Amino acid sequence: MMEEVDAALVEAVAMARWVLVEAYHLLGTEIVENSKKYAVERREVCNAVATGLGKSQRSIYYAVEFAERYPNLNKVPGGKNLTWHKICNELLADGKKEECKCDKGFGVRKFCNVCGKKII
Repeated sequence: MMEEVDAALVEAVAMARWVLVEAYHLLGTEIVENSKKYAVERREVCNAVATGLGKSQRSIYYAVEFAERYPNLNKVPGGKNLTWHKICNELLADGKKEECKCDKGFGVRKFCNVCGKKII
């Protein structure tokens, strides 16, 4: 009985983590698409979403970067064993960042206030 319960709990935790990954991917995809569709600066959209959801701007920019780098969620390295933490700290921090020419960053990893890209 204990093994079955333990297995069910492990599966539930994995599913919850994956649902969070899916939600951030959807959020990033929506921001990318709506920024293009309505010709709005991505920074403005990200700031409004961060404020509206009560999330940090950094989290929102990570969601956008995640959706841009991995438009197909099924092709993300690591599959369903990934967590949002691993995505932010390993997949998106692999040294393949685009250099921003705007030079108006903020935060620990310095995201550009204009284009949303990481400043190296």
